[in-house]
Amino acid sequence: MLRRIDLRNGEPFEVPRALPEGQAAAVTHIIDEVRTGGAQAVLDAGERFDGVRPASLRVPAEVLEAAERTLDPAVREALLTAIERATRVHNDQLPAPGTTELGPGAVVHQTWRPVRRVGLYVPGGRAVYPSSVVMNVMPAQDQAMVTKVKADISTLESALEVYKLDNLAYPSLDQGLEALVQPPADLNNPARYRNGGYIKRLPDDPWGHPYQYLQPGEHGVFDLYSLGEDGR
Repeated sequence: MLRRIDLRNGEPFEVPRALPEGQAAAVTHIIDEVRTGGAQAVLDAGERFDGVRPASLRVPAEVLEAAERTLDPAVREALLTAIERATRVHNDQLPAPGTTELGPGAVVHQTWRPVRRVGLYVPGGRAVYPSSVVMNVMPAQDQAMVTKVKADISTLESALEVYKLDNLAYPSLDQGLEALVQPPADLNNPARYRNGGYIKRLPDDPWGHPYQYLQPGEHGVFDLYSLGEDGR
């Protein structure tokens, strides 16, 4: 058990509870229900407390599209400006990766990676607070997309190198990255192809587009890249 010490007088102290005992017990019960029951428990709690039970926790795409169509153009423009500015500021705040050499063979690398998934609370009810989404979601999403592209390309590069070791050449431009999943029909020596392939499936970039492969590449023996959000 950790002891909390007040550095002003050296005496131990108790951290006051965020909620009174009865309220804390009620919240703990809900958390336990969701932990064991998952999405179904969340829907049950919504129906119990708010009298609402949507068909799905995910807002349907057509509802989101309709909301955007009917949004006041001035409000939409203001939100886009806020998103762009918040993203610029947060990107500048992101610490740069670094390497510290402490001695022969003693090197410390520092990298900063966004978490894969996160839950956020956005207040609602009588008023809406889109600023909560702008400040908490958009900057992190932008950085997470860049990180995913780097991780995917690193995985594909490793698979291509193993493919070359086995088959003595990289996949041709015509064979493409699909050659990492299943053997090409025109493979010179099919017996050299690894059982099960070199990757289970080809990832798409964060915007749902396939990664592009050039062989020979313009910047190396091969090029791998994403077309970005607009797919061009």
